[in-house]
Amino acid sequence: YWDTDPQQPLWREAQMMLLKSQAAVMTLSGDLTLRPGQMVHIISTTPTDEQIPRRSSGRWMVVSIQHEIEPSTHMMTVYLMRDSAVINPNADKTISPKDFFEELFGLFT
Repeated sequence: YWDTDPQQPLWREAQMMLLKSQAAVMTLSGDLTLRPGQMVHIISTTPTDEQIPRRSSGRWMVVSIQHEIEPSTHMMTVYLMRDSAVINPNADKTISPKDFFEELFGLFT
């Protein structure tokens, strides 16, 4: 601990702020197999014939879950977070600035 680089706490704080840059809350039917720390893939499209993915689509990390169990129902509130990266980190392509802003803001279409 005493040998920690003085900038390390700053880097950690920056990473934590980046992680918390997008948050979402969902209410779903109960599922006891879902756990905090798991990654989920959300598919959200526009209500048109083209089914264009929304910016909220993509991978999210489950932060916490609150279960509401009643005699006849089981619902859960799921809290999700992700960083603000809109480019798929698993993709094998190089993206141009024009494509980046088009994907980010829907420009140039």
